[in-house]
Amino acid sequence: MDVKCKLLTPSNRGWIVDVGWNSGQDGPGQRAVIYFKGCNFACPWCAAPETMAFYPEPLIRPERCTEPERLGERCPLGAIDMKRDDAGSFYPAVNSALCRDCREHSCASASWDGAIQLAGREVEAEELVKHLSRYRAFFGSDGGVTLTGGEPTCRPDFALVLLHGFKAEGIGTAVESNGSSPRFAEFIPLIDHFIIDLKHPDDEQHHRLTRHSNTRTIANIRAAAATGRPVWVRMPLLPGINDDAATLHRLADVLQGMPDNVAVELLPYHQRGICKWRLLGRDYALNDIQVPSEKEHLAAELLLRSRGLQVRGE
Repeated sequence: MDVKCKLLTPSNRGWIVDVGWNSGQDGPGQRAVIYFKGCNFACPWCAAPETMAFYPEPLIRPERCTEPERLGERCPLGAIDMKRDDAGSFYPAVNSALCRDCREHSCASASWDGAIQLAGREVEAEELVKHLSRYRAFFGSDGGVTLTGGEPTCRPDFALVLLHGFKAEGIGTAVESNGSSPRFAEFIPLIDHFIIDLKHPDDEQHHRLTRHSNTRTIANIRAAAATGRPVWVRMPLLPGINDDAATLHRLADVLQGMPDNVAVELLPYHQRGICKWRLLGRDYALNDIQVPSEKEHLAAELLLRSRGLQVRGE
């Protein structure tokens, strides 16, 4: 496919939350990380809830405002309602349906104090490729650009334009995905490094947690594995949800027999994203879940290794 022609199509524009930088966590080497806006899953533990909705949303920080009780007045649609907790601190409750239909986003533009900021902006693929291509020396031979989210395959045309652009510039590509897209096959030739999340190996439990089956995810893991390129299969380690021995053995059953380019990684549940749920005016559903101890994490990894799996973190 001609990259230049691809960049001139209407799919040239798409919504992201931010572009970040890290090393090793979102693929090998030094990387730029593009956080897409919008995800088809509804994981209640999500540490980046500002990437879940497919429309821009207000992040509300009452402590930055001298009159936090009046922050709701900045939304002409009445989507923001300020409440007090037991300690007397203000926090927002947001009517997301009204935010979804908003086109003006005046709540953020009127907030000179930074008390309301918008999560989500529309960008041009060609400009983003051009901007990040300047960092080619920083990426080196091992690094590159990672598309993550949200869920990048939920904006497939825009994501494919970006991948074609980065490949044309000789920049390594990685995609972190939940693997549920029916168009995943279109992504495979353009990805140097796959990071695929499998939230639960049991299909019924996976659907209960995410509202989606894991059947396509597992099929796409196998398709990625068949390329011979590196594949990291990630599962969040959630106490009381998927950390029991039976579930870990089920995960091993799913992944056993896959080629050596496949490694599994258990990501211990953490609570660092809870504050963002509050900034968005949403309730967090997993307040009672405890963070797994290092001992519990290592025991889970040991079980998977005993089943012959390659485990990242060895």
